[in-house]
Amino acid sequence: MGNDLKAVTLIGFTAVAVSTSDVCIPLIDQYKQAVNWSNRILHSKKESEFAPTGNTEINKEIIEVAAGRGTTRKEDYGSDKIFRGDQYLQGKEGCGSQKNWIGAVEYDVRGAFLQHNRILKKTNSDGSIKYGYSTSKDYKKIHEIKKK
Repeated sequence: MGNDLKAVTLIGFTAVAVSTSDVCIPLIDQYKQAVNWSNRILHSKKESEFAPTGNTEINKEIIEVAAGRGTTRKEDYGSDKIFRGDQYLQGKEGCGSQKNWIGAVEYDVRGAFLQHNRILKKTNSDGSIKYGYSTSKDYKKIHEIKKK
């Protein structure tokens, strides 16, 4: 694309394409462009199925994780990082909430003010999925993210 604006019609909706990074900004009432340019995700403005956590970044990112668009944390060798609950297993005081999250996949909270914000996604033995979050480096306290 050039340095000008171009209108595109896609599935009956008109969009304006902004040249610099080939990003389309749809003019649809119910949608808005996400900050995640690499995936070019459109988010619905509909209300979240999750109860608010008191942390704006986590409230936004849990929607992405639940929809399969979250960014998993990676081990040094490249595989998804799985929460091990090391401090709980070592018997450290105050780390009891970790036992319920051992085996959960760890997700980054993109755009978070605090770099230690993390979301955990745990698949239980019955196939159900639960989500949690921690804002501390050591995961001392993990809070479950409840559905409404």
